Amino acid sequence: MARGRKKKLKFDLSSSAKNSSGSILLITLGILSLIGLVQSESLFGTLIFRVFGASAIFLPPIFIVSGLILLRKLELSFIKLRVILGLIIVTISFSVVAEKLMQQSYGGGVLGKLLLNYLSALISEVGVIILAFGGLLIGAVIILDKGIEGVLLFIKSQLSFLTKIKPTKQLELVEDNNNIANVTEVDSETYPIIKGEPDNFEIVEPSYGSDDNKKDIVKSTLEEGVEQSDVDRGDFFQVIPAQAEPLSESHLSNKKKVDSNKVIEDLKVVAVERPWQYPTLDLLENPTNVEADRGDVNARAKIIERTLSSFGIKSKVVEVHFGPAVTQYALETQQGTKITKINNLHSDLAMSLASPTGTVRIEAPIPGKSLIGIEVPNFTPSLVTMKSILKSDLIKNAKSKLVIPLGRDVSGDIVVGDISKMPHALIAGATGSGKSILVHSIVTTLLFRCSPEECRFIMVDPKRVELKKYEGVPHLLTPIIVDPEKALPALKWAVDEMSKRYKMLELLNVRDIDSYNSLADVTKLPYIIIVVDEFADLMATSSNDVEKAICRIAQMARAVGIHLILATQRPSVDVLTGLIKANIPTRIALNVSSQTDSRVIMDQVGAEKLLGRGDMLYVPPESSKPKRVQSIYVSEKEIASVVGFIKAQEYESESKEGIMDFGTNKIEGLGEYADDYFPQAVKIVVEEERASASLLQRRLSIGYARAARLLDELEEKGIISEQEGSKAREVYVKDSREILGESYEKGR
Repeated sequence: MARGRKKKLKFDLSSSAKNSSGSILLITLGILSLIGLVQSESLFGTLIFRVFGASAIFLPPIFIVSGLILLRKLELSFIKLRVILGLIIVTISFSVVAEKLMQQSYGGGVLGKLLLNYLSALISEVGVIILAFGGLLIGAVIILDKGIEGVLLFIKSQLSFLTKIKPTKQLELVEDNNNIANVTEVDSETYPIIKGEPDNFEIVEPSYGSDDNKKDIVKSTLEEGVEQSDVDRGDFFQVIPAQAEPLSESHLSNKKKVDSNKVIEDLKVVAVERPWQYPTLDLLENPTNVEADRGDVNARAKIIERTLSSFGIKSKVVEVHFGPAVTQYALETQQGTKITKINNLHSDLAMSLASPTGTVRIEAPIPGKSLIGIEVPNFTPSLVTMKSILKSDLIKNAKSKLVIPLGRDVSGDIVVGDISKMPHALIAGATGSGKSILVHSIVTTLLFRCSPEECRFIMVDPKRVELKKYEGVPHLLTPIIVDPEKALPALKWAVDEMSKRYKMLELLNVRDIDSYNSLADVTKLPYIIIVVDEFADLMATSSNDVEKAICRIAQMARAVGIHLILATQRPSVDVLTGLIKANIPTRIALNVSSQTDSRVIMDQVGAEKLLGRGDMLYVPPESSKPKRVQSIYVSEKEIASVVGFIKAQEYESESKEGIMDFGTNKIEGLGEYADDYFPQAVKIVVEEERASASLLQRRLSIGYARAARLLDELEEKGIISEQEGSKAREVYVKDSREILGESYEKGR
């Protein structure tokens, strides 16, 4: 009887299970090594320090990043194999440096000692140290994926950040009879707690020993209520009023009168920087290598010369410029030839050249040259992709956050615009001209270059299908506005925000937003970009009010960082009025249906001869001469990738409440009010017979900024007095029913 074969035991695991197991193991080792670093006296901690020395600090990131790579789910810039390679190189190099320079404790461990001894015999100790520092730089280059200049700039930025960190600490507060003060420590490592009135107080803890002089300083400081800038006694603390919670009225009566500089100091709040990861170019599609089909360039040049010669114009093609959509032939004509004579021959030239679109455009003269340009459409255009533009040095080296690439001109050169200098833009083009894609390229570029703290958007999309792609990104001040009637309150809010920003600039004696943001210890103001995809729909709802708001913003908002991008497919005189055009110098005209539309958008003909699909004429603010540009193409997939990357960060930005309802609420006798809490705020300050931001914060459960805006509105309506230093505001209204009415009181 044949003996059957024994079955072998198999231990089958799917690749997903293997990767997950390995990932869990590596991340666990990373956590254990991190614990070992903290608890160096443990057996595991002693082991890793003995083997790796000071370079053991790199073990946790090596293990954890390796484990995350195995998961293959997180698409973050630091979850890459190059990061592991860079960390390993840094670990090895640092162990050598630590062994040489940190002889005490573990030094470079067994690893550093072996490498130092072995390599010293080969290239000397000095050579080993040079090699180790070189390894550190190489590892940094690989980890950061930057050139040596980028690494040095990164190190410089980190060092400058560390030097800006002040040794002051916000100390614990004790509230007693509504008397509150912030004590900020300067040179002490202790945390004093002050409790009581100026005439009867105690330092709760820690004790200052027998040094009564310090307690006398606390007493005199609390009595006088001096400002932060005035305190310089004993060099150990400063006493200032808490920003979110002013001192009580009894305390305020004892304070010296504060001048207008106190208002300026209120603006100086240390900005809290939140981490933001900018999108990477990996999210965009690679540029295509498809070249444009220009036909026989030399033959076309001869045709142009012969055609003009047949009309008695002697010329010669001296330059040929290769653009994505057109090829420009630069002509040198005989002296005395009238330009108008050549301009009138565009139809004859188009017929002789058998132009694919039946048209040619004549640029006479070419700016900066004594030549005339004949722009002939290519048989097939080449695509201008966003990735090919954003990776160029021109964009990478741009200092302004609002620099946007517009596309490539007829010579193939990149054309850029700076929104801060435009400072507003009108975009017009018929259906299919590429208007919406141009708007997408502008918005996507700003999402690449700006964090939510640097740039915010208000987007109006009456068509409901174009800008809705950006719903949910933290750059938005409001949800996407799809109702044209909601756009007018948003524009009014922008006008109000502009006025507030100008007041801030005036208080700090600066002229624009860039100067303001360059000041130390101020909350940075973001740029605000208002994007309207179909401006004609807004003008159809309330043309007079929309025109007033647009013109007000266009006239003054540049200095405070508020900019308009208005797009329309119907550039008629009732949409783009003379007043609007006079205040918005930057124009972008895509293909339009008639010469009349071309004249409306850019005050000259030419846009009706464009090819569509992103072919456009760009009129910058510094020139009245249009420049022909093939705009950038950004696909729906690319937009979705960028938006998905940004939303995945779960970044919480400050939202602006009430923008879409701004100015729509009314109280009889007071007119419109901006904030829905305004009636409640009136009732609270009248009942309490006092007005302060902290009072409104507590009673309405709102933030400090909103409470401060309510105080401003109460002041504007004449309900409370102006702020006079530290003096309490006076409430002029004795009965809230006088202005709110009986109906509101009964409703409460």
